[in-house]
Amino acid sequence: MSVKEYRGSDGEIVPQHYAFMVTEAELDEIFARIRERHLPYWADPRRGQPNQINTWDGGRGLYFEDPNGHILEAITRPYGSGGTTAARPHPLLTSTGNLAHETRRNDQSVRDEGAHLATAERPGQ
Repeated sequence: MSVKEYRGSDGEIVPQHYAFMVTEAELDEIFARIRERHLPYWADPRRGQPNQINTWDGGRGLYFEDPNGHILEAITRPYGSGGTTAARPHPLLTSTGNLAHETRRNDQSVRDEGAHLATAERPGQ
């Protein structure tokens, strides 16, 4: 069954962004599989920091693509949870780093970067 059949779409499926809140141990496992398979990964959604993970909000996170070109993100802390006093606050919270706007402008495949991204789309929702 193709993605189109599953979702009941007649149109093209455009790449989307899915974020998953994971534990530190789960991120270690995900990261190990990415490296084991020599998959590209980035610290940021614009893919400007290749082969790096981010440490925003006192957690860790990374971005990678699935085989269909969707941008997947694994993070260990919710956006903004470290506040503006964190050693590395999330760029959405800094006055100079409007990541949400830049992401939508520079990469149309990443959607709703400034929204609550700790859940993935599930069938039937």
